[in-house]
Amino acid sequence: MPTSTGKTLLAEFAIAQAFEAYKGQARVVYLTPTRALATQIRRTLSEDLRPLGIDVSTAGSAFEEDPYELNLLQMSDGVVVATPEKMDLMLRAHPSGSIPCASS
Repeated sequence: MPTSTGKTLLAEFAIAQAFEAYKGQARVVYLTPTRALATQIRRTLSEDLRPLGIDVSTAGSAFEEDPYELNLLQMSDGVVVATPEKMDLMLRAHPSGSIPCASS
């Protein structure tokens, strides 16, 4: 899809609906193709969702799991913006399905 078509805005609505439906117990993963875009999307989502009490952050390095990052990821619910490579790493590292989520 081309840029400026409202994809992020639609995702924000879906995220807000999920958190409302599950009363803050939802965890959301937003996948982006690049780390640079992940940073940009995190900034946009943070600005728009913070007033609703929804934490947003990015998953860091694509090729390894950092113990400090894992601790942050396991401590809170919210939205994590990640690349497909990072999500693959998290899924392989946590096969039980308990994928952690990060706070900013």
